[in-house]
Amino acid sequence: MIQKIRNNMSWLLIPLVGLALLSFILMDAQFSLGGGANEVGAINGESISYETFNDKLRSAYRGQSTGHDQVNQVWSYFLDTEVVCKEARAMGLGVSDAEMEELLYGVNKSPIIIQAFSNPQTGQLDQQALEAYRTGTNLDGTEMATDQLKWWSYVQELVANEKLKEKYVNIATKGMYVPTWEAELLAQRNAESVDFAYVKIPYLNIDDSKVNVTDADYKRYIKENQTKLEAPEEQRRVAFVTVDIAPTAQDSLDIKNEVAEIGTRMAAAEDDAQFAQSYAGEYTDAYVEYSTLNSAIQEDVENAALGTVVGPYFDGTQYRVAKVLDKKVIADSVRARHILLRANTQEEALAATQTLETYKSQVENNEMSFDSLAIQYSADGSASSGGDLGMVGRRTGFVAPFENAILYNLEEGEMEIVYTQFGVHLIQVTDKKYISNDEMVKVSYVGRNIIPSSETLDNAEAIAINFTDAADIDEMRTMASEQNLVVRTSNAFKSFDNFLSNLGTGGDARNIIRWAFGNDRTVGTDVQPGDVASRLYTFNNPVTNATDKFVVVALESVVGKGVPSVAEAKVSSELNVINMLKGELMQSEITGTNLADIAREYGVAVDTASNVSFSAGLINGLGSEPKVIAKAFNATPGQVSDVIVGKSGVFVIQPITAPRTGQADASSVKRSSVTQLAGQVSTRLVNDAKASAKVESKLSKVY
Repeated sequence: MIQKIRNNMSWLLIPLVGLALLSFILMDAQFSLGGGANEVGAINGESISYETFNDKLRSAYRGQSTGHDQVNQVWSYFLDTEVVCKEARAMGLGVSDAEMEELLYGVNKSPIIIQAFSNPQTGQLDQQALEAYRTGTNLDGTEMATDQLKWWSYVQELVANEKLKEKYVNIATKGMYVPTWEAELLAQRNAESVDFAYVKIPYLNIDDSKVNVTDADYKRYIKENQTKLEAPEEQRRVAFVTVDIAPTAQDSLDIKNEVAEIGTRMAAAEDDAQFAQSYAGEYTDAYVEYSTLNSAIQEDVENAALGTVVGPYFDGTQYRVAKVLDKKVIADSVRARHILLRANTQEEALAATQTLETYKSQVENNEMSFDSLAIQYSADGSASSGGDLGMVGRRTGFVAPFENAILYNLEEGEMEIVYTQFGVHLIQVTDKKYISNDEMVKVSYVGRNIIPSSETLDNAEAIAINFTDAADIDEMRTMASEQNLVVRTSNAFKSFDNFLSNLGTGGDARNIIRWAFGNDRTVGTDVQPGDVASRLYTFNNPVTNATDKFVVVALESVVGKGVPSVAEAKVSSELNVINMLKGELMQSEITGTNLADIAREYGVAVDTASNVSFSAGLINGLGSEPKVIAKAFNATPGQVSDVIVGKSGVFVIQPITAPRTGQADASSVKRSSVTQLAGQVSTRLVNDAKASAKVESKLSKVY
């Protein structure tokens, strides 16, 4: 009876489960936002609800899976709309219907339209797709779905916003001016260069024990660098233990044996393309030189009969097998011509194929010449020359299907219909030249990544999970030390960041940050310094996409908004403070006036920097050392400088030449200076408008 009830009620259980899941998701979002409040933020008093934001997010990405970057993009849209564009409209600015028509469909289309409707393979604007959105009708004649129309509405809003922002900043930037005298002075300075000898003593060469860092030193460093160090919002740091997961010798052997079994089936396969596809392998019509093959199989492939499977062999992160499909001498160069018919839909491709079949028949029966058909009907730029593409070498530069046809499939005089992203082609090879007579080979591959087995993962997880039982961060450190594991400290991060030093942006980086700010209720919302997360976090190998580390984290510190404390500076700025003191020590220690003597005393060499430009800001071999450049341009040739405390070390220099002046182009400098100044003002104007707005974001609590 129970089973009968289950069977009869199964139709009801499915929607009920779905409804329960939806309710849970909405409850979770409202919980995260706090107290049931249903907003993700507010801009200048205008509340943005979770539903409004999420609807715009789905519209922007057509319901596809979205992540941190996509959420940020949509939040920027709301900031632009509510701050910059509102301010622009308050100034009387706007975008007319005629302007929108031009931006969307005219000659001077918005870059947003060009990006949205460009074919990723050809780089050309898909005018038909744009026209379809203009009419709201798909290419097959059906009406567009709601998600399509919402996306198009969002794109139009972006275009309008961008035009409004352009007008807004133009009010300021169009008045940018650089006086002629200033441009002439800057041009002369930019054209100057100088040579100098120098001694560099890297900070790494100076023993840390030579300096004694005190709290007073940290306070002084903070005071001198207050603007640079000031944090605009609260940040946090985590300490973490990583348990790396690597395939064992047995894992590797098991995968090798699995690939060997696949190789046996591969040898017996009759349809090599289908076999490669079914095993996620590689198949192509192209032939390659033996020298381009993996060295582990090169000789075996060269000596193998057709149909032979070589391997397994190791290649990067995989064990692979390779099947020798064909061998033949390939022409060194080939000449071909074609007739191209554009096709953007399956129906158009079918019609184009039928038309080209007719042309092919007409050429074969001498009813029409190939070149006359190309001149009359081809949609390619080569039409005026009868479709002729000239003589090309083995690296033709053509897309793969086209290249495969002319190099490998067709002999002189033969024709073939080929499909590419540009449309449908009727191709004819008109000449082939054989000079080197090199034999080349066609090979297909199947491989498997060498990844940890389930047993290996379980063993690593068993080790890692123990750390989640640690009472606090100190016990976690002790446990790690007992197992010879290193506890690392992350960078300071904000609540909606997506990056952790030594861990990157992938995997659970965002979830760790959410936990650290108490925004992940599944593992607790009251997170205090010293707390250890009760769950494991995972990260995947970027190549194999297999889990390659478990991570346990503890909240190490909370970094308050504003100027950092001494305790925080000891974490974030320790190296900078040590280098500051090393520089001051060297200023008092180095008293010599001979570069060779100074170099000998500190175990370094005298080197020379030539043609150092004042405007470049970089020194070849040294990088960015502005204090060194400034001294070189303002010191007397032959005079040894005082000690210069640089970014990467301390320097003593001796100019070899006075600054030399090259050809100065004041007019060019004036134009570039105005452009650069306008760009800076444009960015600053928009950013300042956003900074002055009253913005409250709760994104970190939801996404």
